[in-house]
Amino acid sequence: MNIWISGRFAASVGSEFSYEIFKRNLLQPFIYHLQINTSKVIAASTAQLDATVICINLILQMMAGIIVSIGLIIGLSFTSNISLFKILFTFGFAYLLISYLVKKNVLEESLNILLKTKRLIKILQESLGGIREILLDNSQQIYLSIYKENDYPLRRKKEKLRFLGLAPRILLEAFGIIIIAFIAYKKSISSNDFITLVPILGAFILGAQKLLPSLQQIYASWVGIKSSIGYCVDVLDMLDNEVKIKNCTGKRLSLSNSFKLINISFKYPGKSNYLFKDLS
Repeated sequence: MNIWISGRFAASVGSEFSYEIFKRNLLQPFIYHLQINTSKVIAASTAQLDATVICINLILQMMAGIIVSIGLIIGLSFTSNISLFKILFTFGFAYLLISYLVKKNVLEESLNILLKTKRLIKILQESLGGIREILLDNSQQIYLSIYKENDYPLRRKKEKLRFLGLAPRILLEAFGIIIIAFIAYKKSISSNDFITLVPILGAFILGAQKLLPSLQQIYASWVGIKSSIGYCVDVLDMLDNEVKIKNCTGKRLSLSNSFKLINISFKYPGKSNYLFKDLS
């Protein structure tokens, strides 16, 4: 239920963002479209926006994981076995330590992925948009080489981030099995009553079974959010564009016999010199 609600909310926000980006780029003067790189707009409206929607979904999932984890830790704190609570609390500390160790690497890789994605979109746009020149110059191999140089590292970096997001659970599950075996062996040596050991091991296994997925969800969501920061920044930059064309009713100018240009001047934004001035 939580996944369905968070997915619907993220999709609604993404749709609104997509419409606003398109609107804030469409309702701009002609000079704006001459100066802006259209591959940037396409990237923000497609791949970067999709990553932003995923980021919103991950934030909601991380919040849910935090609430579940806190509830489990509080519940386990009331157990009579303090050692059991300490062991389970160690799992949370382990995730914090792993997050600290991979933080810089995740951020660097996410920025590299963003850069490679922008380059791929630019290459696709330039090659397919200028296919006539490419055919005349017989330069297909040049674009193929550039594409491969950017696409292969991009795939590897994405898989690296995916590995960083999944690896801790495998390691900590193995660590939990070792702890269970160690506790069972130690208790079996120090006590002849093996029956008393069963409830302790059962509580530990149940707590770890419930707590580890929640901690993994928090950690994986954190990795995904850090990986999407660059995408989110570009999307927010597009959303900050001020709409310049206020009146867009779609009504056409009605011309009867002629029209006149009176005192027309033009200069590029940020420039002091006019290309022409008071043209009539």
